[in-house]
Amino acid sequence: MVIFLAITSPGQEPGPVKSPGDSPEVEEIRNDLKRIYDEYNVDGSFVFYSTKKNKYILYNKSLYNQSSTPASTFNIVNSLVALEEETIKNENSLMKWNGRKYSSAVARQDLDLKTAFKYNIDWYFWRLRLKTGAKKMKYWLNKIQYGNIEVPESIDSFKVTSSGTDSFWVVSGTLRITPAQQLLFIKRFYYEQLPFSKRTITIVKKLMFEKDTSGYTIYGKRGSYRLTGENKYIAWYVGYVKSKNDVYFFVNYIQSPDLNHPTIVDAQKNISFAILQTLIPRNHN
Repeated sequence: MVIFLAITSPGQEPGPVKSPGDSPEVEEIRNDLKRIYDEYNVDGSFVFYSTKKNKYILYNKSLYNQSSTPASTFNIVNSLVALEEETIKNENSLMKWNGRKYSSAVARQDLDLKTAFKYNIDWYFWRLRLKTGAKKMKYWLNKIQYGNIEVPESIDSFKVTSSGTDSFWVVSGTLRITPAQQLLFIKRFYYEQLPFSKRTITIVKKLMFEKDTSGYTIYGKRGSYRLTGENKYIAWYVGYVKSKNDVYFFVNYIQSPDLNHPTIVDAQKNISFAILQTLIPRNHN
């Protein structure tokens, strides 16, 4: 079933970016997208925004304002702050592997930012946060109004796991974000409405490049985490799509009570790609 509503905003205003045209905002509810989530046996919510049409398309709006950990989508912020503060110089900045036997072969080597970003290598971003420092991280999170803004006072209270990674900034019970807030953030990021230099934003945009497909280009960041205290396995894929005639923004949020769900990580991107292929017009070129 498809429902059309003329609205001011879908529940919570997702961003300050206005449509180039004079048409009012429109919301379309797409319950038929449930079949794509069902293929992976997960619950979830999807929001899609067309700048040209000033139109939001949503699936499962009930989760649109539900907060959760940003997981590794927070690496967008981590990278922006580290580059702006010159914690690292650029996407090629190396950090030395500490010799730990991580399960991922990619993690068992010296890494630069672009590789760590692509493969969600926790130790790199953990060390990046520590090098940037709690005071500066807190300053920037408040400055950009990220998520719920409830930022811990000190980074020194991080939790160290057997693999040497922390759960303080990325998956703490304090720092939370909703799909609506994710959409707001990614729109502000794309349109350079965040208080970072153009150079910093340009580098992070390059980091987010995913692929060119059928005449449009996808940029995104994935993240997932087992919230054992909530009996919930969550996953995100957030980003934007550039075509010749439009810029589209999207947020895919997934959750499952199965903490050992076998395909939730694959579902992050696969569900998003399937929905984008459905929603983006064939004549987008």
